[in-house]
Amino acid sequence: MIVEFFGLPGAGKTTLENATLRVLAQRGITPLLRDHAVSSYIASWSHVPRDRFTPARRAASALYKARLFGQSLISTPRLLRPAEVAVPHLVRSATRMAENTYLYPWIRSRSHEFGIAVLCEGIVQHAIAHSAWRTLLRPARPAIATNRLLDAILGEDNLLVQVKLPVRQATARLATRGAPQLWPASVSHAAVQDAFAAATARLIPELPCKIIEVEAAPAGEDWQEQAHLLAEQLLAAG
Repeated sequence: MIVEFFGLPGAGKTTLENATLRVLAQRGITPLLRDHAVSSYIASWSHVPRDRFTPARRAASALYKARLFGQSLISTPRLLRPAEVAVPHLVRSATRMAENTYLYPWIRSRSHEFGIAVLCEGIVQHAIAHSAWRTLLRPARPAIATNRLLDAILGEDNLLVQVKLPVRQATARLATRGAPQLWPASVSHAAVQDAFAAATARLIPELPCKIIEVEAAPAGEDWQEQAHLLAEQLLAAG
């Protein structure tokens, strides 16, 4: 089973993932994480031991990233057109979508060994991000058929966890972390969150996956209750 977290920027995806991983660890369950899968994949073709972060492995990782960027330009040109290379947010989201597309078969094969793979921001979140940033930064260009891409990649072994939080609260959380400073000054924070919410509403209902909705913990409170309930649901689904 492959578990992906998605939601608005600042909703608490990473916080819930970390809390859930701690609960699973208490039960003796160690899921396959995305970074582990990437390291294993690099080691498989670079012949550099996964557990030794040597200069050779650093070089292999750099080549791997370059390969992914080339993959996004060549094999999935509809995700990243040359005219959009100058737009960092579109480059980032498109490249990560291409990376997940390329890695998914590997992650799926390794997830059978672990029983469960957990991706905090997998292809679903990057698809939402790409759709949102295209709406904001390239509104005159035709939309990309992201649904067909997701349908081709996701399967019955995918389980999506949507972390739900009202737009204003999510933006307030981001403001405390300084994350909105990375967003273009020409686009308001409210517009970014609204675009993410609209992209989520457009893409998610058509996906062929089971979706678990989790209400974000109130500000200042821990996520233990949500994490325990989610861990129970993941074990029941697996």
